[in-house]
Amino acid sequence: MFIKVIKGFFSKLEEITVFLSIIFFIFSSFIIVLQVLARYLFSFSFVWVEELSRYLIIYMALMGSSIVLKKDQHPRVELIYDFLPEGIKYWVNYLFYTLILVFLGILTWQGIESTLFTWNDYTPALQIRLAIPYLAIPIGGFLMICQCIVLIKKNIVKHGQRE
Repeated sequence: MFIKVIKGFFSKLEEITVFLSIIFFIFSSFIIVLQVLARYLFSFSFVWVEELSRYLIIYMALMGSSIVLKKDQHPRVELIYDFLPEGIKYWVNYLFYTLILVFLGILTWQGIESTLFTWNDYTPALQIRLAIPYLAIPIGGFLMICQCIVLIKKNIVKHGQRE
């Protein structure tokens, strides 16, 4: 029962992540095109577009990284990896995922500290709390940690089925 709830949580989290990444991509593309048209057709530009589009792209990239991690499409040197025996591949994957998990834990923790540190500062153009853009780091880190845990579990289950 508990495993089913966890799987449902990760599945819903992935759906929300994909949806938000697509929305952020479409909205940032729209406002960038709007900015270009306004600048060249009307010799007018919006002050806030560059800043908002930058923040949306940062959120999109960090959230999208969790999807790449879930699909196990992160970069690695597969030329050497493909020649390894299955038993060694398990340990290489386990070490690799554990190192990623440690890195993501540090990233998330530092992201939380940065977010809290910038709470009283405001962005130049949008005049929103600087903590809102910085919040992308712990959110992206948390999403990637969730996916990394799933990868570690899949690696353990896959190794157990071979034995």
